[in-house]
Amino acid sequence: MSWTTRLKQRIRRELRWNSKEYGIITPFFMLLFRFLQFLPFQLFYGNKTDYFHKFLQGKTPGEKRTLARKRAIYIEIILIAFLIIELTVPYVYANYLQTRWFKIVCTVILTLRLIDIIQVNVNLLLFDIIRTTSTSLITKYTRAIILIIWNYFEIILIFGFYYLSNNHLLKGYSVWSDAYYFSGITQITIGYGDLSPSGYLRLATFCQGLIGTIFLVFIISRIISLIPELKEIDKD
Repeated sequence: MSWTTRLKQRIRRELRWNSKEYGIITPFFMLLFRFLQFLPFQLFYGNKTDYFHKFLQGKTPGEKRTLARKRAIYIEIILIAFLIIELTVPYVYANYLQTRWFKIVCTVILTLRLIDIIQVNVNLLLFDIIRTTSTSLITKYTRAIILIIWNYFEIILIFGFYYLSNNHLLKGYSVWSDAYYFSGITQITIGYGDLSPSGYLRLATFCQGLIGTIFLVFIISRIISLIPELKEIDKD
């Protein structure tokens, strides 16, 4: 089977999934976030949800638990590797490699990681259940909450590098840690005013505030899912 035939089959499959939703807007975003799953990082992970669901079919409960543990550990190793990169890049850039090529490479990698974080959480919460035609499977609810909080802090680090590498547009900037301080207060919408963006950094701060707010909604929704149902004694 040629790659063009496989591509056509893939597109038909995606459109068939999207046809389960009415209107135009929802199917468009479903399709958009679906294709975001084919970023270079996701191809490397090989952990797309619908494939994982199919892989679990026919397995015993014990086999499913074993596979889920292995997949969870593999994903978390990748998350730790990304965190190390996000923590190391600002130090290297600020002290050793303030070069254009290093800035571009790091910006591309971190931007892809940012898109990856967004699509993983949006697909998990909104769209995977439609594609898999079953309940979305996660390893543990507590782990899911910890990972989305982990992603939340990753977003602070990613935008921090954007501000660091464009610090000439950050009014009040003096040391490299200012960029990460500004990223943190922007994401939690404090905004003391001691630092302020200019130029295209204003668009970056708007995007960060929007993404941070959406992720707070995601975190709260997952925490609410863990709250036990309360009953009045008289209704037992």
